Amino acid sequence: MNAKAITFLAVNFIILNSAWGDIDATTGNRTTAVQFRGHLIVPPPCLLNGGEDIEVPFDRVSISRIDGKNFMKEIVYTQSCISPAPWTLSMTITSSTVASFSPGTLQTNIGGLGIKIYIDGKPLEFEKKYTVTAGSPPKLDAVPINQTGVTLAEGKFTAAATMMLKYE
Repeated sequence: MNAKAITFLAVNFIILNSAWGDIDATTGNRTTAVQFRGHLIVPPPCLLNGGEDIEVPFDRVSISRIDGKNFMKEIVYTQSCISPAPWTLSMTITSSTVASFSPGTLQTNIGGLGIKIYIDGKPLEFEKKYTVTAGSPPKLDAVPINQTGVTLAEGKFTAAATMMLKYE
């Protein structure tokens, strides 16, 4: 073998070796390092209803007029969130007092009386994550309903739920 051929082989080996990684001395396999890098970031702040409880006052409700339509009230609330990439904003409503007699309904302290909640005109599903647009919250409504076959007793009623906004 002449000097030119030896020089070509040496240069070729160096070029191939640097382009395709190192050769493992034990196995003869080519190896190369893989590095992972990133930057941890915190989601921007999101404030629901200015940090205050949301109140839905029904005032006086006539037992004989409860039909799932009468006395409907909009749940008025605000959200102050921004939704920059890479986050999606979701809203979830939960309660430990969900009525067994109608989906999307809170059980009140009066037996047989529930508060049905609608999100954008459709019955709410408790625990479901709803994707929302920052600055444009979904419309929520609440309406008293009566469990079929139950005679309601007169009295003050209450029900409670928890609304949560979360960046995903």
